Amino acid sequence: SGSQHMGSVEALLRWNHPEKGLIPPDVFIPLAEESGFILELGSWVLRRALVQLTHWRDDPGVPVRSVSVNLSPLQLAHGAFSSDLHSLMVELGVGAGELELEITEGALVQDFETAAARLSALRDSGISISLDDFGVGYSSMQYLSRLPFDTLKIDKSFVRGLGTEHSSLSIASAIVALARALDKRVLA
Repeated sequence: SGSQHMGSVEALLRWNHPEKGLIPPDVFIPLAEESGFILELGSWVLRRALVQLTHWRDDPGVPVRSVSVNLSPLQLAHGAFSSDLHSLMVELGVGAGELELEITEGALVQDFETAAARLSALRDSGISISLDDFGVGYSSMQYLSRLPFDTLKIDKSFVRGLGTEHSSLSIASAIVALARALDKRVLA
């Protein structure tokens, strides 16, 4: 018999505006990026997620052992990001194996070489890297073969269509086969 357990969670940011109600991230994140506020916001999210992880880690009744946090390409491009993240993790006593950073493949197109080098350095320090929303961005096989990542996350548009659209099943199956061939984890 199989067992089900939860070991990892993803931090998701939502904005509940006092007058406009829930504003989805695909609306407010681009605004934060355009204004430059994403650096401060991203830093706040990382801190909150890692502090929460330490609370869960200290509670034997909670099985969560790692947290996944979305990373803006502007955060990755910021020169101090890696050292700031390292300092935060040291301050909070969070080990590299307890954090996964998620980035969309489209975020890597503008300066692929720099982004890949920075992701590689983060990964070398023990932080897991996940390629998010895979299948709807640029999906270049050349990029994929040169990117340092641990997990491919199949975009929700293909997952929603499973069981109703033959093409969704075909694409999801191909992504799973691709991830396995590259010896990567795959999430849907």
